[in-house]
Amino acid sequence: MPSFNYDRLCAGLAHLSGFLLPIFVPLILWQTLQQRMPFAARHAKQAFYFQTICYILISLTTAVLSGIDFVGGLPSIVDIVARFLFSQFFNSGSGDTVSLGLAGAGLILFLIANLLGILLPLMASIYMILAGIRGFQGKTYHYPFLGHL
Repeated sequence: MPSFNYDRLCAGLAHLSGFLLPIFVPLILWQTLQQRMPFAARHAKQAFYFQTICYILISLTTAVLSGIDFVGGLPSIVDIVARFLFSQFFNSGSGDTVSLGLAGAGLILFLIANLLGILLPLMASIYMILAGIRGFQGKTYHYPFLGHL
């Protein structure tokens, strides 16, 4: 086995590029290496799709959690829904089961959205590092939930 292999180097860098230039580097590597280095092109294709999906999901989660800042600092959608559901509980005065259920739903929505905001980038980083290591080792890697592309 050679000590230095450009195929493995490009495969590993395609995955780890998600920390610097996500989407663009894997796309360029995938399109330019399809004929010359099929192993690296396969890894770059996986990295491109994974990074694109992660970027979209993280952007949506961030938009939902932080609100739309360019419209004058509107509160987030999660905050609005949670406040509405909590207010229904506290304004009813009787503490009936419907109000308790609404307050619980608001709390669950708030916790899930915040948990996704923390876990999505963390899990994406872990998977990119694992895939980069596998690429540098010359082994195939398939991202979970992405299948065999």
